[in-house]
Amino acid sequence: MKKKESDKVIINKWGIVRDKKVEDYYWSCLSDYMDGVIRELVNNSYGDFDEFQSGLEYYLGSFTVLLIDKCDLNSRSFFSCREYFENIEDILSKEKIERILNTINTPKKIPSFDDVPENEIAVLLFTDDWKFITYYGLNKEDTPNQTQFDNIY
Repeated sequence: MKKKESDKVIINKWGIVRDKKVEDYYWSCLSDYMDGVIRELVNNSYGDFDEFQSGLEYYLGSFTVLLIDKCDLNSRSFFSCREYFENIEDILSKEKIERILNTINTPKKIPSFDDVPENEIAVLLFTDDWKFITYYGLNKEDTPNQTQFDNIY
């Protein structure tokens, strides 16, 4: 089936997706991804809330960068999702980083990749050719507390 011109994703000159439907779709994917990470942390803590909290610390106060294959962007697929562990500041220009940080919608502006609030899980999604798709943020208060943890486990 041939794609219509209207099916193409809008990407600005800075390599930032500017298509609300695409951003919303992938925001939902990131929400599901983090739900899965939290479930895995709960399961791997074997009922120990402190161990769960310790695992959660890895995600708090820093960006988690995820990549999908660039061909997945137009087909709205998330199957190729994987975490990127290197420093993206070595790949992206300073100007693109500033534009991305200005694009993400957070209650408090994040001035640099090093300034994620300590109580925030922050996830950035890119294609593997570094087109920025969307941001997902989760406050620690929105993760399981002791009572919720006990009910889950």
